[in-house]
Amino acid sequence: MVNDLKKEVDAIVQTSENDPTVLGTNDQASAAASVAQPKMSFEPDKIYRFLDKDESGNYIYKALKICYIKSNRKEESQIKDKMKSLEVVGMLIPGRFANPSVAYKAGYVLLDAYDDHMLNEKEASEYDAVIQEANTRFWAWKKKYDKVLKETDSEEEIVKKLIDYIFFFVEYPNDDNGVKQFKTDYHQMNTCNCQTKIKNFVDDYLATQTNDILSSYQEKVLAGLLPKAAAYATTGKEVSKSDIDKLFSGSVPPLLNDSDILKYTDQTYNAICKCFGTTTNKCAFSLKGAAVWKWVGSKLMDKNADKESVTTKIVSMFGKKDADLINAVNNAKATTDQTKEQVVAMTLNSYYEKE
Repeated sequence: MVNDLKKEVDAIVQTSENDPTVLGTNDQASAAASVAQPKMSFEPDKIYRFLDKDESGNYIYKALKICYIKSNRKEESQIKDKMKSLEVVGMLIPGRFANPSVAYKAGYVLLDAYDDHMLNEKEASEYDAVIQEANTRFWAWKKKYDKVLKETDSEEEIVKKLIDYIFFFVEYPNDDNGVKQFKTDYHQMNTCNCQTKIKNFVDDYLATQTNDILSSYQEKVLAGLLPKAAAYATTGKEVSKSDIDKLFSGSVPPLLNDSDILKYTDQTYNAICKCFGTTTNKCAFSLKGAAVWKWVGSKLMDKNADKESVTTKIVSMFGKKDADLINAVNNAKATTDQTKEQVVAMTLNSYYEKE
């Protein structure tokens, strides 16, 4: 699906080049970005600073054409915290930039760092750098930059108030080996980053590859389920980082290889969402956590269970939209003897046994 979208963008751009009256989404931004400009040249092992000037006398932050990987983590709370720390101590560890054309060939969707338009293959070859590591630090820098622009349009004042972003550049071979190494490095950076969560690994994997179970999981996260809840709602079990690591190493773990489970979990997910008066695209608050979905998983994944029969009972049970059941789940709280999950499970079991 991602590759189809990229092909569509490439086709639109190719058409616009042949006929200037035909442009796709973000016309002006796309056209401006495609204007030929000299690319920056980088020296290996050299630290660059946004507030330094290039050979033409332009500040690097203004001269550099930067893009980022769409699937990379971009969480506002982390960006705000990072901006505060950068304002106090500055940027202590440099970011890592790389050549965008290799990232594009690796299958990643690339977006312009300033206007978010999607790059086509030609643009990717014309951009100076893609952010491979230190994305949050870049967004913190840009947040500060946007704030400063609202205060002054004087370049001298802007530079005085800005945080200095530092980075080094890695040039990957523009071939299959370079593509493979880029993907390996990018995944290892995310693995070593303690802030990287399961959902981030899933986004990273699905950026260049396909997996029905992970796509269903991703849809549920986007609908508002917490990652743990989305895993139970999709597979009946919890997805671990080791499962994702196996995927990246080319070995699909059984949990993520059995797409037949979706025949059952899709039905239970739809029925439960309808019961709580919500849609599968935006879940109810009481369904965000894992309690209900973990209970569903315990029924479906029981080694003695007939999944077809269990699914039928769960769909029937929630299909009645029993007000008492809904209120019990909505108001469930932990007690001195039981966790919230145990309270919810006990409630649901009482209704399930009546089916």
